[in-house]
Amino acid sequence: MQKVFSFTSYLVISLLLIISTLGNGYIASAESAETVNSIDITENDIEQAIDSASDFILNNGVTSEWEAIGLAQAGKQVPNNYIDTYFYNHLNSQVKKGLENGRIKITDIERLVIAASAVGINPLQVEVDGKNLIELIYNSPERRGGFETMTFQGNNGPIFALIALDTKNYEVPNDAKWTRQKLINELLNNQNEDGSWHLNANFDSPSIDITAMALTGLSPYNEQEEVRKSIDSAVNWLSDIQTEEGGFDGGSFVGGITSEAASQVIIGLSANGIDPTNEDFVKNGDSLIAHLLSYQNEDGGFKHTQGEGVSNAMATEQALQALVAYDYFLKGKKSLYHFSDSEEGNEEEPPSEDESEEKPPIKDDEEESPSEGDNEEGSGEDTGEEEQSPEEQEEKPSKKELKVEVKSTTKSNKKMEATIGIDDVKAVKDRVLVIKPKNAKVQNELAIELDKKVIETLIENKNDLKINKEKAVVHIPTEILSQLAKQSNGAPVTIQMERYAVDDAVGSVYDFTLMADETKVSDFGNNEITLTLQVNQQKTEDPQVYYFNDQTNEWESIDSGKYDSKAGTISFQTNHFSIFGVFDGTSTNLEKPTQITVNNSSVENKPKENTKENPTEPAGQKESVSLTNDKTSQRHFNLAKEPGNTIQPKEQSIQLIASSDVHENSDESDYSSENKEQLASSAKDSNEIINQSSEESETDSVANQSESEETAVHSQESSEQKKAKSENTTYGYWLALALFIVIGAFLILYYRKKNLK
Repeated sequence: MQKVFSFTSYLVISLLLIISTLGNGYIASAESAETVNSIDITENDIEQAIDSASDFILNNGVTSEWEAIGLAQAGKQVPNNYIDTYFYNHLNSQVKKGLENGRIKITDIERLVIAASAVGINPLQVEVDGKNLIELIYNSPERRGGFETMTFQGNNGPIFALIALDTKNYEVPNDAKWTRQKLINELLNNQNEDGSWHLNANFDSPSIDITAMALTGLSPYNEQEEVRKSIDSAVNWLSDIQTEEGGFDGGSFVGGITSEAASQVIIGLSANGIDPTNEDFVKNGDSLIAHLLSYQNEDGGFKHTQGEGVSNAMATEQALQALVAYDYFLKGKKSLYHFSDSEEGNEEEPPSEDESEEKPPIKDDEEESPSEGDNEEGSGEDTGEEEQSPEEQEEKPSKKELKVEVKSTTKSNKKMEATIGIDDVKAVKDRVLVIKPKNAKVQNELAIELDKKVIETLIENKNDLKINKEKAVVHIPTEILSQLAKQSNGAPVTIQMERYAVDDAVGSVYDFTLMADETKVSDFGNNEITLTLQVNQQKTEDPQVYYFNDQTNEWESIDSGKYDSKAGTISFQTNHFSIFGVFDGTSTNLEKPTQITVNNSSVENKPKENTKENPTEPAGQKESVSLTNDKTSQRHFNLAKEPGNTIQPKEQSIQLIASSDVHENSDESDYSSENKEQLASSAKDSNEIINQSSEESETDSVANQSESEETAVHSQESSEQKKAKSENTTYGYWLALALFIVIGAFLILYYRKKNLK
């Protein structure tokens, strides 16, 4: 009996010891996960992290361009000491000296342009050897040995060139050595089949940093089909290689899993309107944002790797920019590297004399309509429409606009969904309610749902509804809402706006759809909806609206379009929905619209086919209906085809769209300020000696190695720390086992001795 008791006691005590040891470890792990990996991060958390990182940088002195850029975009005051001292010192030591000795690095010029634009210096007025900084980018100088400066540093050059030129949409001449389109093509040609980019062709492994930076540089041009496919492929690659901890492992060369890699991916995703906390970038409950925040120390700075305890200047300046980019994304603001005064995009041209009249101020709760602009009735412009009778000319009092905030969700395929609640509309009367979800502009599709009660309230209060996706706007009057209420029979109504791609387009191309339950409403009878599309003014001076006739599979022109050259939009009225697009007024033989697919490399974009069913109608959908009440609907469409007139190929000039965020973070060469060189300086000096002694045999791989070695500063230390951590874990298990044996032996001896008595 005593032996049984002895064995039982031994077993119980041993189990308690094991449970205690493992339990403490589990609790510690759970606490860490709750603190670090929680994805329930609020805007306030992001703002506090930004403030803390900004304070860290300011307290330690602003000496680099990236610190100044991050602070400026965070709304902080950049010290005059940086502008008066460091900016111009770097200009002289890096650009002027580089031009003199033939070792100029294009990324030095690009970095200084971005910083200048951020802190209020006009790079067009900063000249070196008779050329301003912008010209030094698009007409890149030749490096000694006859090498092309733009590509000498691999993909860094074209990426940062796009970012720098797009900060304020600086003009690039058509005969420039590097137009925007040439830079884009260079990057597309260098992309790997899996969607990634290398620093250059001489590197064996793809680079997370370069891939993320390419996402940023290409983001303003995602309406080009090839660019869109390129971005989707890169996003897929990044999602696939994300670690189980929510970060990115760049290999031992850069120190393994680093905060800098996470920062750059966040900026690249935010630039393209992709939420870094969506399902594609959450692994085991660990989001990319939470992963980055886990690197922040109590002093506000960020560390390079989790194994380090000290804040790192380079990691902090990159993390600050990433947090600001994500904060902009959450608030629907301009992108990180977009510095124009206009929140919506390109720099505005000064008004002409006849446009200089002051407009009445807009109240905080009201929004100026981009739909009608200066082209509403009474504007004095010749619209080409038939003269109306006095009764028809009688204008209805215009309704004031009121912006309504709605909550939205974005899926990984870049489809945004939002619902208008009854509380949003019940207290508003005789207004135009403007729904403008944050970041809707950069999504491919927007769907707004209204339930029966909301529609009835809108009608009762005589409110119009305007859905503003910025690149496309739809204005639905109360009369059509009344018709929808009758047609839907109490079912929810959904307004859909989906972006399409057509190579010949000189502006937005959108498919507009109204769904009453599962039934598509295609015709609005005698009532009309006003649509507004964005125009790329760099591609045309004579924009024309077309609609895609799904019966003939051809584009047909609309004669009611009103072009607002100041706003860069064209508005028109229609009594039916279809696919509408903006093309040059002389265009013929236009391509069919192509539906945009996102984040699925196995699905190719397919052009519309001529079928019996409406090509825009989802499968399984009920037959479309009209709201004509058996009346013949008079459309505003006329054919505008001229026999023998074909479209001539023309080089695309690229316009910075309002939503263009641009991101780049770790062009390793760009962190070569005096205080950032760290251990890489000796390697760089060695490479400079090689370049000087064998000028004719200078190669890209040598230069790029010197450009990228800076990211390897912490690799050896990080590996040793990981090894030590692993050894500590093993030691803990052995200690627990030893305690288990010692206590067990003690109990056995104790009871054995007791039995002998």
